[in-house]
Amino acid sequence: MIERYDEVRERNFQFQRNLIGQTAVEIFRRGAEEDLNGYQLRVKSIPELFPEYFEQPKKLGSVDELTLRLLAIRSMAYAETSAVPPHTRAAMFELAGSAIWESAFIQTVTDHNHIHSVDERLDYIRGYTTLNKAAQKLYGPDKIEYHRLSLRNAFGRALEDVVCGDVTAETVEETLTLLTRQLEGVRFIQDHRQAEGLVGEIKVLQLYWQQYQKKGDPVALPSTVRGGDGHFLPDETHDIDIIRQRKDSSWIVMPPIEVKKYQLADADLQRYTKSLLAYVSPDGSVSVTSSHRAVPKPQADIA
Repeated sequence: MIERYDEVRERNFQFQRNLIGQTAVEIFRRGAEEDLNGYQLRVKSIPELFPEYFEQPKKLGSVDELTLRLLAIRSMAYAETSAVPPHTRAAMFELAGSAIWESAFIQTVTDHNHIHSVDERLDYIRGYTTLNKAAQKLYGPDKIEYHRLSLRNAFGRALEDVVCGDVTAETVEETLTLLTRQLEGVRFIQDHRQAEGLVGEIKVLQLYWQQYQKKGDPVALPSTVRGGDGHFLPDETHDIDIIRQRKDSSWIVMPPIEVKKYQLADADLQRYTKSLLAYVSPDGSVSVTSSHRAVPKPQADIA
């Protein structure tokens, strides 16, 4: 049976993409070995290794897609070098996954949810969850990072819906179920303060997903690695990204949320001026304030 020309061409393109990808990883791996030779590598030094990513504004979508793709390849290559200890290797896998998710989101926005690239975007989300699982194994279940990655992966289906352009009722139900499971898993975290912080984030995520009913309602997601890291631009650090669909189904990025498990202080109001602030009380109730933020000019939705 003679293959259709389009099928042969697509298979050749796929082969070329795989070959280019393998070559790029090998190039970055060799560069990583040289960069890390004698370098005192630790988790907190990761932002200094990837300043082109961490120095950028923390708003979702602020880094261009090419930079994100290169970051994913480079961080995976660094993770495979012999100089990298397991805990740092896990952080680099998590970084790569975060870059892949943000790249998929940018592509979704740029293509206006177009069907022609949806398979590629879905592949990115699958890669995101795969890298998170690899990082989890390296961290181990007794670390807070393990449970944070578990929370990230609870949103796998939600992210797939986002890049497909439609959050379904089934996804809302599944996400709420998984968030309840995440709360149950928090009891295994040994550090009480860290556990309380994660509980606060889950409670806020639950609030938004309980309120989601239709297109146009805010969609709450765990922040990117850049968004949650305070090494650069600490005033922009946040725990939760918020996106929303307009009437034409395109996505826009809303102000993110920083979550606190203690009563908000003046220092918080003065620092997090680019985020909403959420306070989670001991009884689990959530209050969200924007009174400390400069009021932006109103922006009309697209008809």
